Amino acid sequence: MNLLPIFLRVKLCHKNWWMPTLWLPLFLLWPFLFVLIFVIFFVGLVAVVILDTRSVRRFFSLFGGIYLTLCALRGTKVDVEHKDNQIFIAID
Repeated sequence: MNLLPIFLRVKLCHKNWWMPTLWLPLFLLWPFLFVLIFVIFFVGLVAVVILDTRSVRRFFSLFGGIYLTLCALRGTKVDVEHKDNQIFIAID
């Protein structure tokens, strides 16, 4: 089952400076994103139907691919380290 990411964790470390880990709730952004995608989807669908009806299947697969790409972000971890600095980003 493909689930969208729920949290984004960001941790910044420096040799002389400390900051707690930030937990950013992505699930609060999904409703706004769905409304935006819904509007873009129907405007794009009307444009595709008017311009070229043969490409409707490709248009639907485009939005399916966008959803799968967003779902694939879940589990991404980025850890960048320099001699004095470290940045850790995790998408859960």
